[in-house]
Amino acid sequence: MLKMTRHTVLLKSLVNSAKVIAIKISRRRSPRHRRPLSNNWLDNLVDAATVVRTTAVILPFPYAKGAAETVLQILQTIQKARKNVDDFEGLLIKLVYVISTVRDAVCEWPSVRDLPREFVHYCVRFQEELLDLQKEINGIVRYINRWTRLSKSTEIGDTIARYEKRIDNIAFNFISTALWCRAAKLGRTASSSLASNL
Repeated sequence: MLKMTRHTVLLKSLVNSAKVIAIKISRRRSPRHRRPLSNNWLDNLVDAATVVRTTAVILPFPYAKGAAETVLQILQTIQKARKNVDDFEGLLIKLVYVISTVRDAVCEWPSVRDLPREFVHYCVRFQEELLDLQKEINGIVRYINRWTRLSKSTEIGDTIARYEKRIDNIAFNFISTALWCRAAKLGRTASSSLASNL
């Protein structure tokens, strides 16, 4: 409890900086005007994921750190791709958003030991899904780099779209559970203050 309180100021400042980066990325996205030769959005996502990982290391919750580390490795793998990089943009933004949601929910909870079982369950599932996704993306990037001329953008795009759908389902569960966590936290705070006034 004291350990969480001691790092609250640092965590909040890092969280805010990650949110600013995410907002800038979302504003820059435009499906009509793509930037095939520029990967600034990817560099920004790497920066945001690095901030999330840094704050997750401080938290006594291994799944937040593990998920952030895996997402950062996925981003760094995509940076090495010679082609189809922009096809990954939507998926990668969602991944960074989910790990930020996990980190924020853990930061706001008074004690990690009291985190709801559902939230911990989704964290474990997300970590497993990320590891599978990392293996598959590594394979796609190897394929792209080895067979640059033969790689079909439509096939790769369809594969990435399937990944996005999987992440969408997990993200929905995370957001719902994170909101429930915050509501439960507010309920506990209100109950404790009411009990102290009686």
